[in-house]
Amino acid sequence: MTATRFKLPQSFLRQAGSRFGIDLAGLFADDTEADGGSEGFVPSFSTKVLEKGRGGALSYKAPRMPTRESVFNLTPTTQQMVAEQPKKEEKDDQVRFSSNYLGNLSQQEAAGKAAQLLHRSIGATNLNQEKFNQLFEPLYTDLQSGDDYGADVSRFYKASRAAGYEPYKSTSTDIRTDLQGAAGYQPFVENLLQPSNMGQFYDPADYGRRILEAKAYYEPGGVGTNLTAIGNVQNEINRVGEDVFSGKKQSYKGGYRQGIPANESDPFRQYYNTFKGGGTASA
Repeated sequence: MTATRFKLPQSFLRQAGSRFGIDLAGLFADDTEADGGSEGFVPSFSTKVLEKGRGGALSYKAPRMPTRESVFNLTPTTQQMVAEQPKKEEKDDQVRFSSNYLGNLSQQEAAGKAAQLLHRSIGATNLNQEKFNQLFEPLYTDLQSGDDYGADVSRFYKASRAAGYEPYKSTSTDIRTDLQGAAGYQPFVENLLQPSNMGQFYDPADYGRRILEAKAYYEPGGVGTNLTAIGNVQNEINRVGEDVFSGKKQSYKGGYRQGIPANESDPFRQYYNTFKGGGTASA
């Protein structure tokens, strides 16, 4: 990821929405549209005579009918007038400091995280458009429900293996594939527990998710490994305090939480562009 700012284009959202069966075009909408009702308004109705009829003549003459004007008004209630005050403008990719590493991701964050996990654990080697969609779309959806990030990642690893890809086997990351169980998980955690390494993460949410990605891979407790907590890692966060994370000192500098990356050199860029245009990419 780079620090390049990126706003998901409407064309991408519509295309993706047709795949997911949801309205991605409304991803960044601040308000819902009015439903045509009068809720929040007080209706009033008045009639005004504009011209009087003629009368009092000795000879008969059909009287002129008075002209009336009817006016219907909707007057905002006090509550409605307060609600219509200008709101503080917020950017689409704004990221807020969070401690919740298990919670659901927004659509924007889920798109970025799914792309990041594919890039980090599988890479572009032999990954064609069909395989990309096969792995990306379920993960993207899963990350937005259940409040179970660790289980989301575990299911992604299983899906990757079923598709013929062993996670991290062909990529270079801090997850070592030559180690298993606690033998791999313990040194991974010890390395990230160093304050200087903790400070590379924006907030505890980013940090905890990275820990869970390793925990889901190594399964230090076997098949029944608890993926709903990060145990002693959380204790260490409580001990050193959240000020150690970069988000306490600066704004978000770029990453998966801003959506699909805009870096043109990213090896997955061909898939993003093809996915956006609805075509087919080769490996």
